[in-house]
Order: sequence, then C-alpha cells, then structure tokens
Amino acid sequence: MREPLQGLNVIVTRPRHQADALLEALASAGAHAISFPTIRIAPRSVTTSPGDDFDAVIFVSVNAVQHGSWVASTRTASAPVIAVGAATAAALLDHGVVAQTPAEANSEGVLAMPAIRALHAGMRVLLVRGVGGRATLPVGLRARSIEVVVAEVYERQCPAVDPAAAARLAEAGFRDHVALATSVETFENLVSLLGTEHTTVLARVGYFAAVSQRIGDHIRATLGGQLHHPVWQLTGAGVHPIVTGLRDNWVHVSAGRTG
Repeated sequence: MREPLQGLNVIVTRPRHQADALLEALASAGAHAISFPTIRIAPRSVTTSPGDDFDAVIFVSVNAVQHGSWVASTRTASAPVIAVGAATAAALLDHGVVAQTPAEANSEGVLAMPAIRALHAGMRVLLVRGVGGRATLPVGLRARSIEVVVAEVYERQCPAVDPAAAARLAEAGFRDHVALATSVETFENLVSLLGTEHTTVLARVGYFAAVSQRIGDHIRATLGGQLHHPVWQLTGAGVHPIVTGLRDNWVHVSAGRTG
C-alpha cells in the first residue's frame, strides 16, 4: 500500500532538538524528512523577578516554557496560566502547571478568551516569550489599561549552514521538496541560508507549507509572482495538523499529475 506522503521530501526547519517527533511522524507517513534547522534558540537571563502578584501569565511557545517555566509561580493563586497552543500547554503540564488554551492558537485567540476578557484596568499580566515577538498581545491588553510585563527568556538566531544537512538536501534532489515554515523567521532564515536571491531558493524548493495564515501571507508577499505553486496552508504547528495538512496537499498534487 502506498504511504500518504510517499515521494515527498519535507524540509523540517525546526531546531533539531525540537523536531524528533515530527521527523518520526513524517517518516511513518512515507515522506523523506530532511532536518534543516533554520532557527537556533538561545536562552536569555531574566535577572529580576517582576513580583508575585500577576493576574494572568501567558506563555507564547514551548520555548517560552523551556526557558521560563519558573515564572509560572509569579502570579496570584487564582490567576490563570494561558498557553498559546496545545504543545505549549503540554510542556507546561510537564512542569506541573495546568494551562488554558485559546480556541485559535494565536495572539488574537488569546485576546478573545473569557479568562483574558475578564481582566480589567489596573490588573497585571506577565507575557513570557522570545525577543521580538508580535506586538498584538501587549498592544491589545494595554489598550484596556492592563499592565503588561514582558519576560523575554530566549532569542531566535539564524544558525550557520550545517554541511551535513546541506548535503542531505542536495542528495534528495529538488523537484518535490516542500519547506515547512513554522514561523516567519524560519522562512526568512531559509531564504538567507539557501541563497539571498529568491530565484535561488525557488530553484531548490518546490513548495512551501505554512502553519498559519499570517505566515502564508508573508511568504506570498515576499515571493509574489516568483512562486511556481500555491503556498500549502496548514491548520496548526502540531505534529498532527502538519502531517495531515501535508498529506491533503500532496494528495491533491499527485492527483493533478495523474488525472
């Protein structure tokens, strides 16, 4: 029986230490999964404790939990802990912290949560994230006169090209490559690592798959008419939505070739 992703080369741009589960799931579905990290996560020291009286704590990513889980204790006993996405909630649970998640795993979804909408002027929120995160959450909360303290516990860096990873990419050929963009930075760094000219990147990558509409829009705006194929729009950054979304798009492409 043909596996659902057979014949597809998937460039996994996540940091290698965070990609194992995805690489395994892709291989199980028949894909040739190529680890080509375009993000390196570097921890940052948060030298001062902002206090013990936050009315809510928001973790924006698994990396925020891994490098800042200690701040979950800096809140009032009844204050909610919010995780932007199921993977982040699972990481918090590993630290013994039960978190709420929004219906839509993004900043807009967090702002729409009842627990966040219940906050009022004068309350304090601790936002745990990396350097240079989106402004949507702090702007939205401050517009309601809620104090926002941002703990930037890590930063994203563009790594040097791994010669072994580059060799694996070259060996696989380029026709049926899909590059997975789990953030704007992973896409931008892929462009930088594969070649500053967009034509160079497009020569090596057949398709791009974005885990959110915002990332997909950024890819389309950056590459514009140089895109040979539509961006594959996935529904989330977890292992299941990535594998399912790739499968659905690959089935469509394969059917178009044989139809």
